[in-house]
This record gives sequence, structure tokens and C-alpha cells, in this order.
Amino acid sequence: MQTPRAQRATGLGRALLGGGVLALGSGCAAALTAAAGGADAGFWRRLPPAALCTVLVVAALLALRRRRARAGAVRGGAGLGSGLGLDGGVRLLRAVALGGAVVLAAGAAVLVPAAAGGLLRWEGAALPADPPAAARLLVAEAVLVLLLRVLPAEVALRGYALTALRESGAGRGWAAVLATTVFVLAPSASSAVERAVLGFPPVPVGAVPGGWEPLTQALLLALLGLVLAAARYATREESLGTCIGAHLALLLLLRVVAGAGGGTGAVAASPSALPLVAATLVAAGLVFVLLHRRAVRGPARVAGPVAVLPDAA
Repeated sequence: MQTPRAQRATGLGRALLGGGVLALGSGCAAALTAAAGGADAGFWRRLPPAALCTVLVVAALLALRRRRARAGAVRGGAGLGSGLGLDGGVRLLRAVALGGAVVLAAGAAVLVPAAAGGLLRWEGAALPADPPAAARLLVAEAVLVLLLRVLPAEVALRGYALTALRESGAGRGWAAVLATTVFVLAPSASSAVERAVLGFPPVPVGAVPGGWEPLTQALLLALLGLVLAAARYATREESLGTCIGAHLALLLLLRVVAGAGGGTGAVAASPSALPLVAATLVAAGLVFVLLHRRAVRGPARVAGPVAVLPDAA
């Protein structure tokens, strides 16, 4: 039987392992995407690396989770997604819809008045004027973002890492902070893997991928990570679907509002765009907190992070 201190160290190690698996999978996928032509490549050339990222990361973490479950280290069984918030098909889809709806509503509440007041200046066309072409672009971007960014990150961080921290005895808030720290570090680790695969020298210490200021990216990622952790707790079941829907909607908003992910048809926005995105995240986070408070007053949850068995090694 482990001491509480050893349990906490084990939980932190498993959280870092989840982040490492994410960095390895996303870095390799980014290298394959770069070899295929990068962001300017067509949908069908970018799809295989994105799909490979999801398959590798999700399969590896589910295998690690099932191994611990079969060893009796956690309650909840060794079923697919056990303890990670992936249980229940219809319930999972409802949670995805909930997470996306909260973020889109928060975005509308913040960005529509800002655009009407002239705080948001568009410098291009976000979508083609032809409705079918615009729909195809949105669907293609959603699929690529889901496979390359959302599913791997959510299963690795708000699924595997957050569950590991909760099982080690960490409270919801402390687990969210630690998982968010791993989330902030993940892009730089992924970039290092990508450059190693491509044979490029490491980037200087303190540099971040994407060309953003290091502090700006760190603060936005920290805020995003905390909001997504709040999304995990928003339902009684603590379904990971809420995080998936929220993350997908947030990244699509970033494509349009902040011009993130160049070459995707996104527009360039004024310097006021990033504070508006941050305001959207804060608004969405507050809604998730309110949903959590309502959920804990209801019946006991049936899924989500579970406790370590007292005699677990």
C-alpha cells in the first residue's frame, strides 16, 4: 500500500506520462503534415496524419488505463474509456453538444456586440461567399481539428491526466491546475518532437510554436486549460464529451477570430481579438462552473474520475 505522498507522486507521474504520449503523437503527426505540404496541403493529404495522431494517442492511453484497471489499481473495470469520461454513447454525444453550445453561446455574447461596436476589425473573408463551399470548408476544418488537436488532447489531459491526479487524492481544483500546467507545456514538447523527426535543430529555450509571444500563448493556454477542466466537471457524469465539444468550438472560433492556423481560410483580426477571445473563455468557464454547481446538487454521478483502492500498489 502506497503512502499518500507516494500516491500523489505516482499520480503526477502518470499525468506527465499522458502529456508525453500527447507530445509524441502530435509531434509525429505534425512532422508528417509538414512533409505532406503543411497547412497549405489539401484536406485529403492532411487527414492521414491527423487520424494517425488520434489513433496512436487514444489507443496508447486506453491501453495504459485498461492495464491499471485489470491490475485492480482503480475501480470502474477495464472497459473502453472506463474512468476517463468516455462511457455511454448517447450521453457522450449529449455532452459534446453541451460543451459546444456553451462555447458558441459565450462567443456570440462577447463577439457580436464587440463587432457591432467596432472593437473587432475583419481584414478578410473568413468563409467563401458560396454557401456549399463555406459548409465544406467548415466541415473539413472541424474534422482535422478534431482528429489532430481535440481528441488527442482531451483523452490525454482532461481524460487520462486529470483522472490520474484525482485518483491520487488531488482535489478538483489542484488536479485542474496540474493538468493545465501539462497542457501549457505540451505544444513546446510537441514542437521539439516534430523538429527531431524532421531533423531540424531544437528551437531556442523560451520559443513557442506558431510565432506568438511566449507569455501570450502561455496565458491563453492556461486559461483554455482551466476552462476545459471546468467543462469536465460540468455534468454529473463528468463526461469528457463536454471537453471535446468545448475544445472543438473554441478552436474553430480561434480560426475565425484570431486568425489561428494560417492557411485554413481564417481571417486576420485586429489586436483587440485576443482579449475578446479571452473574454469568451472566461464567459464559457463561468457557465461550466454554474453547471457543475447544479450537477453536484443532483443525483450522484455515475462516471468520471474514481478513487484509488486502498490496497493499490
